Amino acid sequence: MIDILNQLSDNQMALLGCIGAAGASLLLLTMSYHGTGGSRTDQRANPAARSVTGSGDQRSDRRAA
Repeated sequence: MIDILNQLSDNQMALLGCIGAAGASLLLLTMSYHGTGGSRTDQRANPAARSVTGSGDQRSDRRAA
């Protein structure tokens, strides 16, 4: 394996490094997405997933006195 890496040019090593960094970033992004509940569809389990704009009934409850 080391012999193969010694035969690569600088440009090829840089390309391998970029591909490795992109792969590691994708792996961390996937772990973060699934670890924080971003893939959940139930809005009651994840209150942050609710939309900011509610229905008209909810807006009437928030009016000032």
